[in-house]
Amino acid sequence: MKTKIARLIPKSLKEKRRNILFYIRAFRANVYDLNKYFNYSSTNGLNTEKGLISKIIMEYHALEKGMTMPDIRYGFGMNRVEGLINLSKTYASKYNSSHPQYVNGVGVLIEYLKVHKENKNKDPKKIEEGILNLEIETTFPSTKQINKSKEDYFKLNNSNFVEFANSRHSLRNYTKEDVDLELIKKAIDFTKNTPSVCNRQSVFCHVFTDKNQIASILKVQGGNRGFGHLTNKLIVITSDLNTFFGEGERNQAFIDGGMVAMNLLYSLHYHQLGARILNCSNPVAKDKNMRKVTGVKESHVFIAMISCGHVPDNFLIAASKKDTLKYRLNIDGNEI
Repeated sequence: MKTKIARLIPKSLKEKRRNILFYIRAFRANVYDLNKYFNYSSTNGLNTEKGLISKIIMEYHALEKGMTMPDIRYGFGMNRVEGLINLSKTYASKYNSSHPQYVNGVGVLIEYLKVHKENKNKDPKKIEEGILNLEIETTFPSTKQINKSKEDYFKLNNSNFVEFANSRHSLRNYTKEDVDLELIKKAIDFTKNTPSVCNRQSVFCHVFTDKNQIASILKVQGGNRGFGHLTNKLIVITSDLNTFFGEGERNQAFIDGGMVAMNLLYSLHYHQLGARILNCSNPVAKDKNMRKVTGVKESHVFIAMISCGHVPDNFLIAASKKDTLKYRLNIDGNEI
């Protein structure tokens, strides 16, 4: 009986019903995601050790970046310095101050102070007092940024994968030499072997070569001050939502896109180009503005963008120290 009734229902009505049901399921899934993010992200306060350490990393990394710029603007980031000192005080009062990222943060403060003293900048007195108030041990090391030569930076390009992968770092300094578009094409072509869900290959790379358009895009992106103007080629990575099905794949665009982005960074490094990945996690207004300046279709979601250029003979890279396995792994539910 049900089968006979089903045959009488027009196809257009069946499609409408299917779409309504999908919308309800997708809505529930996104509300589920929203609640999880609202409850567990540190947006609403630094209520966990992980949240506080993550904020410390955010602040000290901003200072690291400032100290590796082609032209350091002495006295930069004073509000971040004060914020990092206060965050470090809070962390030390609540948790174990031997955590490597706490140590790194204090180390960056010490380096910031040292760099400004060496350049006879008048601002460090306040910083010095703030660091002393942390009551840290005098043995705390300075988290020194890394000086590299072009030759040294690419010397492991034909080595084994572990050495090659560990030799890649984000750069914020390029020469004025033009990057051959064919080199960019070769680097992007390598990413075709990146795994994707059911081999659907949703990811696109949009390459921008015009200096004015690149400047407009980077202005909207907003996280490239001090080095963005040196970008010779800009790659914007997107993922096409037409590729995916059902509420279960609502985040798949970002998974597939993230893997392509990492492979592309390795490929650019192999082709001896400097590269810096830039955040494209945009709020609504920024997303709309980004579409205007890039011409990216509504069906595509932004994954990231990569600033590219040739590498100078000598440059600085941020230390960007990483956690050990102790802080990144558990086996069968147990920490190592």
